[in-house]
Amino acid sequence: MSNKINKLNQLKNTESFIQAHTIKGFKYIDKAGEIVNFYHRKNEIPSFSMNLDGLIIEKPMEKIETLKITPTFVWMKFIEIDTLDNISRIYSTELEKICNILEIKQVSRLGWRNYFVYEFINTKQAEKTFERLKILNKTKTEFIRLKIDTDKSFEGTLMLQPLARSDNPEKKAMLFDVDLFKRGETDIKDTQIILRTFREYLQSNGGFLNLVDGILG
Repeated sequence: MSNKINKLNQLKNTESFIQAHTIKGFKYIDKAGEIVNFYHRKNEIPSFSMNLDGLIIEKPMEKIETLKITPTFVWMKFIEIDTLDNISRIYSTELEKICNILEIKQVSRLGWRNYFVYEFINTKQAEKTFERLKILNKTKTEFIRLKIDTDKSFEGTLMLQPLARSDNPEKKAMLFDVDLFKRGETDIKDTQIILRTFREYLQSNGGFLNLVDGILG
């Protein structure tokens, strides 16, 4: 059976992280409490920790597992991932709200990292792929890092890691840890547009999926 990947949903998206590096974000020191109040729901105080270095809020709202805000970045972690489109919409919407509180107008870098897992159909298929990734005889590949050339306005890295299920070591998988990022000053309102270009690359047969096919053979 072929390993051919035609659609992104053939891979399991286990975790997603989006981070914007903010410009002039030191209003955080004055406004951190206001952000906590913003995520106060139905008289329930959110679980959070706060100091001069940053604010961490656990599960501030549906879909967002963790939110971290510092004077230099706004980071969110997602584990309940239905679609990338929904994740990017949530992030850009919440980023704009947070930046309004902090009076931030621009970011210097925007990055989106995703963990995708491909489960091999059988051990033979896994061994064939792992063998192709070996650099020298009598070695075993545990981790590979590649730079992605997108031919677009953004860059990327791809890290590969063979996996085995803890409850069934014979069941093999491959982790595709893909990180896309755009450098340069960007208005907050353009965040969703940039994230859309990342998403289109991830879903494109001429983009990320083509890399996956090349690795799986």
